[in-house]
Amino acid sequence: MRSMESVGAYNAAYKLFFGVIFILAFWQQVVFPEASRRLTADKNNAKEFLFDYVKIAFMFGLPICFLVTFLATPLIRIFFGSAYAEAGPALQILIWNFLPMILSGLYGMLILVPLGKTSEILIAAILGAIINIVLNVFLIPSYGIQGAAMATLLTEVAVTAVLFYRVSTYFKLAVLPGIFRPLLA
Repeated sequence: MRSMESVGAYNAAYKLFFGVIFILAFWQQVVFPEASRRLTADKNNAKEFLFDYVKIAFMFGLPICFLVTFLATPLIRIFFGSAYAEAGPALQILIWNFLPMILSGLYGMLILVPLGKTSEILIAAILGAIINIVLNVFLIPSYGIQGAAMATLLTEVAVTAVLFYRVSTYFKLAVLPGIFRPLLA
């Protein structure tokens, strides 16, 4: 990062973003036992269940992303004070990680883990770490904390793509229709 102030501002944005991620993690933990049970019993029944999971997650995730995008700077000021106002634009970028995280959680936690393919998740995480380091090296000097937020978002999209690819070799699940309906709403 450029300065200690930038690190503090990014940390403030990330703390609010982490609060939203906590909601997603809790939701995935609640769904996990049923997803596991259905995957081992009947994959077609599991597909229907997981498709419904995606629809519900995006129905709540999209409004959260839009709301936080529009209220990022006021939220930063409320929780951290106006000295951290520069964190607002970083939060506006970070919050959009929520959408690919819904899918990466689906592919990783709700499909690969019950199928016993945890090494696939490790490979995606290692690749994600490498991508994030490279993107940070290039984006932070030019864009500061917004560059760090962009690197995080691009990394999450890449990890989601890798997990999607790995899941598609074991399990076919069309999620796009589940994404488009909440987006149109």
